[in-house]
Amino acid sequence: MRKALQVLPGVQIVMAQPISDRVDEMVTGVRSDVAIKVFGDDLNTLREKAEAIAKVAQGIQGAQDMRVERITGQQYLQIAIDRQAIARHGLNAADVHNVIETAIGGKEATEIFEGERRFSAVVRLPDAYRGSVEAIRNLMVAAPNGAQP
Repeated sequence: MRKALQVLPGVQIVMAQPISDRVDEMVTGVRSDVAIKVFGDDLNTLREKAEAIAKVAQGIQGAQDMRVERITGQQYLQIAIDRQAIARHGLNAADVHNVIETAIGGKEATEIFEGERRFSAVVRLPDAYRGSVEAIRNLMVAAPNGAQP
């Protein structure tokens, strides 16, 4: 198989065992058979190039679950919670933090097993509800009585 694939220009062939696949996943942060990583200094240019690559890759027969993610150089948002305001609605900071964490970063809902491989199923809100400061500011947090202040 290695000989047959060596004729493809620019392709690096690696034959591996399931345990080494798991180690690779932990080291690289990639849980798929194929990943394309783009490196550079300008985050805007990286995003543009990554989206262009993803658009081309989506046209490949059999390509699934295509997404662009930033692994390093993440932006951050500092959120100050008005504790007095949330207390008036029967909420505490932990309630608000939990909603924000789940909405933006996601939380593991369950695990999916595929043979010997295990994947976390993570839930989070769509970009429209978490993709801007204004969207995050408008997140609804249910009060203990079920009301949404």
